[in-house]
Amino acid sequence: MGLVAVVLALVALAPVATQARVRGSGARSPGGYRLVVGPIAVIEPQRDSHGKRWFTYAVFVRLNRPIPRDGNGSPLGEAPLDGAGGGGGLFLDAYSRPARHCYIQTVENDFAYSRTLKHPHPGAWVTLEVHIQSPANRDQDIALLTRRIRLQRRRADTDGPYYPRRQGCLR
Repeated sequence: MGLVAVVLALVALAPVATQARVRGSGARSPGGYRLVVGPIAVIEPQRDSHGKRWFTYAVFVRLNRPIPRDGNGSPLGEAPLDGAGGGGGLFLDAYSRPARHCYIQTVENDFAYSRTLKHPHPGAWVTLEVHIQSPANRDQDIALLTRRIRLQRRRADTDGPYYPRRQGCLR
């Protein structure tokens, strides 16, 4: 009887496990968007004028097609980490070729930080959500891509295009 119960439990949980893998695999969203390569989230330690330490994060995302723009030419998208946003949304990465659809966002000190973002360490798992907004109604997402990713430590030699190069944005 014990073996039958285990088999039945595995069969019942199989669709849930499959659905979670598809959602996190970068599968194409209903709006036709997908992540071309794995997104990158980099820890950027900061200090205020009193010496208190806090953190911001740089998020690098490469998509298969461009994000719609508003009347000012700004991309209509954002990429919060664990629900924390800030930084004004996604922007085209300055080092990247525009045809590569590479975007960057700064996730700033936000009161909505999860415990992981308040006390980060390289390798910690966070949830990245890429929201692509409708040009007709900015409160409506035309695509939502979700991925669990690991935080990375900022490398000392990365003032230039290190992360966009890793995502294939410079070729």
